[in-house]
Amino acid sequence: MAYRVAWTESAWQELDAAAEYIARDSPHFASALIHEAQLAAKSLKNFPQRGRVVPELRDSAVREIFVK
Repeated sequence: MAYRVAWTESAWQELDAAAEYIARDSPHFASALIHEAQLAAKSLKNFPQRGRVVPELRDSAVREIFVK
């Protein structure tokens, strides 16, 4: 069963800020960061337990995955 994955506005803003910072030195790696983050999020559709529960929220429906 596939699940619905939704990004929060703050998650998009933080990803965008990180990509902008990285792009100062390497637009290629900034693009790669965004791509890897999107792939990680998409993987939650089929593997919803893959991410860890966000400790501050303690809601099993809200997950986070770290990407490099």
